[in-house]
Amino acid sequence: YFFKFLIVVTIIYRQFGVYALRQISTMVRGVFCGSGVEGLQNPTVFREVLNLVGKPAASVKVLYVGTATYDIETYEASQCRRFVEAGCGVTALRVTGGKEVTAGAMREAVEGADVVLVSGGNTLYAVQRWKAIGLDKLLAEAAGRGCVMTGGAAGAVCWVTA
Repeated sequence: YFFKFLIVVTIIYRQFGVYALRQISTMVRGVFCGSGVEGLQNPTVFREVLNLVGKPAASVKVLYVGTATYDIETYEASQCRRFVEAGCGVTALRVTGGKEVTAGAMREAVEGADVVLVSGGNTLYAVQRWKAIGLDKLLAEAAGRGCVMTGGAAGAVCWVTA
């Protein structure tokens, strides 16, 4: 894993056992939940993400990173549904299963994002893949510039080290 920081969280919503946690450290802005699919479809969690961005939904650019779910498009559709319905621009960065992406294309995608949404799934696979291709450093830069980081399950825990 690649971020080392103290996470200070408050519980903002609980429904059907899904907890949404909002990170309030000044180092990283983010909304994290216990479940990728259910958490990110929760209206309160979704609103918190948009509140952190501070722009109208129609001008928000979301980058979906589905590495932890091996870039399976059904997971992308369900985890991005609220953003699409709100009129946010959503693009996906697919880096699994032999999908080779250039460093320049990755940088362009990450630098253009207001929100980076990481899928739930296999955290270890995702983080190892990101390190192998240099995406970990780009995501760290995005967090450092104030991009809102979000995700559930693997997408919530991939940002920290023990």
